[in-house]
Amino acid sequence: MIDQAQALEQAQLDRALAGRRRPGAADLTPRDCLGCGEPIPAPRLALVPGAMRCTPCQRRYEATHAQP
Repeated sequence: MIDQAQALEQAQLDRALAGRRRPGAADLTPRDCLGCGEPIPAPRLALVPGAMRCTPCQRRYEATHAQP
């Protein structure tokens, strides 16, 4: 009985989390941010044509992946 309840609870949790996950790289277009999945604003793409992240995500990426 407990195993069934745990399995049901886990399945519900998995479904809830699946809706909150970031899109995978295969789901993104070349103009979508790798960090948040939202479209990269046109002004950023005009300044940095090869941008892979929006400005806020790029700042977070650089802060967490800084070279020593």
